[in-house]
Amino acid sequence: MKDRILPSSEQINFGNDRYEQGYKRGWDRRSYDINRLKSLKERALYLRFGAFLDFIDDKISANRKK
Repeated sequence: MKDRILPSSEQINFGNDRYEQGYKRGWDRRSYDINRLKSLKERALYLRFGAFLDFIDDKISANRKK
C-alpha cells in the first residue's frame, strides 16, 4: 500500500469553501429553473385555455350572490 499524503488544513478549508459555494450556486440555479418552468407552464396554459377561463370567470361572477 502506498503512503498517502494527507491534505493540509489550507487545502481542506479551500475544498470546503468551494463545495459550499457550489452548493449555493446549484441551489440558486435550481430555484431559478423551477420558477422559470412554472411561469412557462402557466403562460402556456393561459395561451391554450385563457379565453375559456375568462369566459368561466365571467359566468361565475355573473351568478355570484351579492
